[in-house]
Amino acid sequence: MNSEVKDKIIERASVLFTENGIKGITMDDLAQYMGMSKRTIYEYFSDKKELVNECILYLEQQREEKVKEIFDSSENMFEALLKMYQESLVDMQKMNKNFIDDIKKYFPEIDQRHIQKKEEKMKITARFFKQGVELGLIRKELNVEVLSVLAGELPSLFGNSILLSKFSLFEIYKTLFISFLRGIATNKGLSIIDTFIQKEIEY
Repeated sequence: MNSEVKDKIIERASVLFTENGIKGITMDDLAQYMGMSKRTIYEYFSDKKELVNECILYLEQQREEKVKEIFDSSENMFEALLKMYQESLVDMQKMNKNFIDDIKKYFPEIDQRHIQKKEEKMKITARFFKQGVELGLIRKELNVEVLSVLAGELPSLFGNSILLSKFSLFEIYKTLFISFLRGIATNKGLSIIDTFIQKEIEY
């Protein structure tokens, strides 16, 4: 089998699923979008479930690479977090609300994998918050381990039915992230946040 074809299917399918929801895209839709037969797709993936799983892994890898790139090029953790926030806003504008809901409803094993990874991500986040305290950007009276748990739980609110019924993922993410970050920041940290937001508005 041609690995380039498989990679292309995963890349294109990832776009379709995130922009339209998983349930809303059939294998026929994907075949038509790809300009190939459905039979060809099934040569690489036994069923839609396998394809969705590969797409989620692909999106996770893309995200991890972007996060590493951002932190490697940032002067401090606050700058990195704000750059990540900016990148995520772009993603949220393209993402269909049904994408997250469909994962929870129809692919619980994928959702469970995210839950299992939380502890590892929280340890990394705690280290970043500790650095923020040392740099005078995060209030020193706050427990960085508690903050890391709270930060890790923020994405779970994306699946809140009340929020999703009234607001876009873009608005939910923007409000949650900035409110959280401003709440833990020192005056020095707030200055960085305000400067960043002002540039964002002017842009």
